[in-house]
Amino acid sequence: MLKAAPTVAFLACAATAAYAQEAPKPPEEVTPDRYQIVFTPDVPGDTFLLDTSSGRVWRMTHITDLKGEPDVWMYMWRVDSEAERTALYTEHGKKVAPVVAVAPAKSPAASAAKPR
Repeated sequence: MLKAAPTVAFLACAATAAYAQEAPKPPEEVTPDRYQIVFTPDVPGDTFLLDTSSGRVWRMTHITDLKGEPDVWMYMWRVDSEAERTALYTEHGKKVAPVVAVAPAKSPAASAAKPR
């Protein structure tokens, strides 16, 4: 009986741990016509991939600074709220305007006082 006690305790713990685990999530269902390729005939190069289930959009982009210059689908941000705008600014950072030196303006009186 004493030899069976550790085995029973182990089985009880294993059953509890197995019960506490989450069931695996089923794979995301892909329905026919879920992904649509959309383009505008008036603007060549504007080709988009639309996920009709989630609303996500990607733009076909030609990467010229890589060998082979591949065409890829680049995700397009969708900003519908202040939180999403903040996330966009956080990810990309805000541009800093370049400093442009401007010469001081000459007053009309100073230019009239100069001898010719």
